[in-house]
Amino acid sequence: MAAAAQAAKKEGNKLFTTGKHKEARRRRRSASNRRGHIFPRAGHRQVHGGHQPRWHGRDLLQQPVGGVRTRRPRGAAEAAEAAGPNGARPLVRERERLVRASRDATLGRAPFRARARPRSRRDYARRYAALEMWDEAAEDGRSCVKVNKNFIKGYFRLAVALRSAGKYKEAVDNIKMGLAVDPGNADLKKQSSEMEELMRKDRVVALVAKAKEQMQGGELKDCLATCDRGLALDGGNKELTKIKGAVQPKFEAAEKRRVGSLSKNARDKELGDQAYKSADFEGAIKLYTKCLDATSDKGSEIAVKAYSNRAACYKQLSNFDGTIEDCTAVLDADPENVKSLVRRAQAFEAVERYKSALQDVKFVLQMPPPQVGQANWTLCNQMQHRLNRVVAQLKAGM
Repeated sequence: MAAAAQAAKKEGNKLFTTGKHKEARRRRRSASNRRGHIFPRAGHRQVHGGHQPRWHGRDLLQQPVGGVRTRRPRGAAEAAEAAGPNGARPLVRERERLVRASRDATLGRAPFRARARPRSRRDYARRYAALEMWDEAAEDGRSCVKVNKNFIKGYFRLAVALRSAGKYKEAVDNIKMGLAVDPGNADLKKQSSEMEELMRKDRVVALVAKAKEQMQGGELKDCLATCDRGLALDGGNKELTKIKGAVQPKFEAAEKRRVGSLSKNARDKELGDQAYKSADFEGAIKLYTKCLDATSDKGSEIAVKAYSNRAACYKQLSNFDGTIEDCTAVLDADPENVKSLVRRAQAFEAVERYKSALQDVKFVLQMPPPQVGQANWTLCNQMQHRLNRVVAQLKAGM
């Protein structure tokens, strides 16, 4: 085959020198075909010896698919055999179809791969949120803000995930952390207001259920208190209004019967409590005084309560001397009564007896915190700092 190719080439060269160019080109082409030459198509070099072509560029339409290679038909008979009934070239068309299919599949997988393999935690958080896997989204959101505490979108996405998972309190705390980083962020502010509204509605629903349970259990006083808390959050709630309307008359009738069965001093004390709740402090003082006058044992439980409540009334009316006197009576019977200690310290400060006030405050702060309570402990701690400064200034002035 190689010798025949060389002979055809030499014959073509002779013809070319004699001016028979067309015949020379035909002979040379025949020689090339015998050597296994693949006629070049757009995008690759001419390669001899039957080797695979080396492709240039990245156009998929120019690349082979499955090792398919095309060549020019040899002669008219082979061309007619390769062509279809209308002169079409099915081999080339099939190759192009395969190339396009391969290209479309490759390009179509690219976005899927980008979604399937997120590049960071925030991408995972977005993916989990899209699939409504809120616990997983929240976990990745936490990792996000842990890595970068200034990533505001991380706080927002974590809040959305926690909200969707029903963890409203945790979501609100997360929003507060985000607003501490960016106080003016509109998305976080909107999310915060929406969360507060959701929490308010949830509290109202819980209070309605609790009020119904208390009404069925005959806990009339507690039921009314629950209704009042719920109506403070949602004043127009029809269910709470209906429950309160049904319970209120029953409670008042039961209270009348209970108070009527009490002794005179106990009855006066109960009436004094009702007057205090109605902000009738002067009327309450008169009733507490009647109770104490009718009580021989000033250290009894009812007497201690009457003294404590009358001291509260005196404080409301800015009668600080009366407050100090009644608080002292309570502390004589119960030296660790936190309310009376705090109330007397406030009265001492009001009448500028700062050292006595500081003494009561320090005594409260030395007591066990659970006994004192968070609110009283905070108040006494603030008073201590303030009174220490005042006492130091007074000493410096002397």
